[in-house]
Amino acid sequence: KNIEEIDQVGSFVDFYLRSILISSNKKTLLDNNNKQIFSMLSCFAFDSVSTTKGTTNSQELFLLTNTAFQHIYDNLFMREEYHNLLLSKFPAKTWPSNFVLFLESFKDEIPTIKWLNLNAKNYKTSDVSMHKKLFFGHKIIVKAKDAFKEIKLHYNRRYIHPHELKSGLNMSSMFRAIKKCLHMQTCQRLAVAAANKAAERARLDGKNMSEREKLSTIKERVENELKVYQPGAFWPDHWLAFLMCGLPVNDFIPSRKLGLISLVGVEKRDEDAKPLSKNCASFF
Repeated sequence: KNIEEIDQVGSFVDFYLRSILISSNKKTLLDNNNKQIFSMLSCFAFDSVSTTKGTTNSQELFLLTNTAFQHIYDNLFMREEYHNLLLSKFPAKTWPSNFVLFLESFKDEIPTIKWLNLNAKNYKTSDVSMHKKLFFGHKIIVKAKDAFKEIKLHYNRRYIHPHELKSGLNMSSMFRAIKKCLHMQTCQRLAVAAANKAAERARLDGKNMSEREKLSTIKERVENELKVYQPGAFWPDHWLAFLMCGLPVNDFIPSRKLGLISLVGVEKRDEDAKPLSKNCASFF
């Protein structure tokens, strides 16, 4: 209670801009923030082509997704709602230069021959440019599927609409509570993985780590992580995608209902809003 109401998307942008100025651990922070934007765009792109009729060939889907991503990336500023919610908050009113560089580097990756043999046999003899497009399309789909899974499984189930909040609570307190739950979940997952590795190392050394010792190790690590937890510096994976593509965006702009069908369901939609999940080639 008594938490100041803040602009959630604007808060992410502020953190993104501050991370550029941070000298220690700067690359990791920037990469994580850039992945937040990439995750959001991947959700838009994959959602726009995932229901395309007749698209049964995965190689074709890679190319369609790549094209959809580029179209949305180039034209999102033309959609007033998305421009006002996100892009207008960056200094140049467009994608930050750090993200542009990150994206170009990501798109420039060349797949291995093994990957082509497994995923794009029909294009093995194509030029490198085509291979890059196929591989990038594949990465978009992987990122979007992971975001859809996490948002539907862990984010949506904790989300409470403004009119459903208890007296004295606001949207910022609710988002803060979701972050804390997700942080606890992340701490537990990492602590269990670390304990399992420690147990395996002990086994290789001819020792035995009891279940009680493992549980004690997990408990200690989680408690230590919670002691240094800072809500303003923790951004769960796909958080921006959750805000911009999921249930929150429907409450940010109630008159438009822009949440993607694949994340919020048809009943949550305003079909006249012409969101990004419709025909990607004719939005603008």
